[in-house]
Amino acid sequence: MDAPIRFYSSKSEYFEFSNFSPHGFTLAGLHWPTVEHFFQAQKFPHDSRHQEAIRTAAGPMKARTHGQSRDVALRAAGDEVKDGVM
Repeated sequence: MDAPIRFYSSKSEYFEFSNFSPHGFTLAGLHWPTVEHFFQAQKFPHDSRHQEAIRTAAGPMKARTHGQSRDVALRAAGDEVKDGVM
């Protein structure tokens, strides 16, 4: 049986598969520093200030913290689209 691949630690051999890996990308003209930034921002309505605050957060942990905030209303049907976002 093959051993599981672990990628959550930055010291892991497969860390590049983590949402926190520092491999940014550009989508629709916006640069996202990590996949975690993008995933957390998609919980909120598009073009919202909160979504932009997440996109420009200083690191994936800050983006996650912003994304877990419930001080701002989540987008409608967020649970239905999150798998598609990932």
